[in-house]
Amino acid sequence: SPSTWRRRAPAATPRCIDVWNPAFDVTPHDLITGGIVTEWGVLPPGDLLRELADRAAGGQ
Repeated sequence: SPSTWRRRAPAATPRCIDVWNPAFDVTPHDLITGGIVTEWGVLPPGDLLRELADRAAGGQ
């Protein structure tokens, strides 16, 4: 179902490849001032938890 999280299989890459992916960097919450980009649009930081709760409850 769409609400089920699935883990992807590990990527098969050569060990000699060095990769840095800043998309998975953890940013301290006090540095997020403008918004958080989601598949539903840009949400102000204070609205993210409410939006996630609404979606988990079956909201659009």
